[in-house]
Amino acid sequence: MERMNLDIDARDFLKEKGLKEGLNKRANGSHLFITIGQGSVTATANSQMIHDARFNAFREAIQNAKSEYVKFLGETIKTSVVVSVK
Repeated sequence: MERMNLDIDARDFLKEKGLKEGLNKRANGSHLFITIGQGSVTATANSQMIHDARFNAFREAIQNAKSEYVKFLGETIKTSVVVSVK
């Protein structure tokens, strides 16, 4: 499956759940941040290395998601500082 299709599938899933990528507000007023991270598996399904490859892809996806979250936090802090200075 192509990377673009995976992004679309993930966003469609979130939309079905009433969520979106980024900051979401829950019914109780708390917030939930959702990001989509991807990694790629470099081994074939019948390879002995598939488990390590899948774990490495998972770690890559987590790192990508964390990177997006940090970017979001940076923008939130930047916006907050600009608003407080005005």
